Amino acid sequence: MDTQFQQKLNSIKDNPKIKKALEVFENAQKTYEQAIDAMTIKQKPRYRGSYSSSLSKKDYYANISTTTR
Repeated sequence: MDTQFQQKLNSIKDNPKIKKALEVFENAQKTYEQAIDAMTIKQKPRYRGSYSSSLSKKDYYANISTTTR
């Protein structure tokens, strides 16, 4: 890569407006990923016989009547 191009690239990167735009973009990307995580439904399966390790046995058997239809 020639030095002139490299200098031009560095001057563009050092531009405060471009730095700010990159910062805003990265924040938006993080917010987007958090929103996707929040919208991902984390629920237990709704059929009998699906013993999830996150539930205690007592909770699991108490929930059978409410989760099966």
